[in-house]
Amino acid sequence: MVGARLLGCRLDMVSERATGWGDGAARGAPLAVTAELVFPSLANHHGTLFGGAALALMDRAAFIAASRVLRRVAVTAGAREVRFQRPVPVGSIAEAQAGLLAVDGRKVRIWVELYLEALPSCERTLAATGEFICVAVDAPEAADDSPAGSAVAAAPDAIPARPQAATSSAAPAPTQDDKT
Repeated sequence: MVGARLLGCRLDMVSERATGWGDGAARGAPLAVTAELVFPSLANHHGTLFGGAALALMDRAAFIAASRVLRRVAVTAGAREVRFQRPVPVGSIAEAQAGLLAVDGRKVRIWVELYLEALPSCERTLAATGEFICVAVDAPEAADDSPAGSAVAAAPDAIPARPQAATSSAAPAPTQDDKT
């Protein structure tokens, strides 16, 4: 499809990535590309894409790229160096591209770039960048079949333990039947 056009828009823009990642890490071609039209339900009161919605789109692309590299199901252990550079207005396309930075056993570092594509001009602008850490998960153990338990077992150093809530030994609150 190189050089193909649809209504005047180039369809080979996936290869036109911005450069300039500060850490000098070598990046390959994108392993995952996902896009979404920005509807008002995804926008804030300024009429631009919520940061959390942008982060979710970037995370989906990172997950796909990590799963392709690891050839196993992966989960996101963290995101760092996320920078929102331009707002993504309602009515535009938000496209996330993700690729491999590094592999360290069951852990991968994934770069993600979020582009805004203005309609109908087809103008593309880098809107956000980030680095995601993803880890492969094993099959759940019989004692703990929750995905969170598997992620911790797969990479205990990647996900900090959450403090346990204090349990109360007080008697349970009376129910409606107890009050009569």
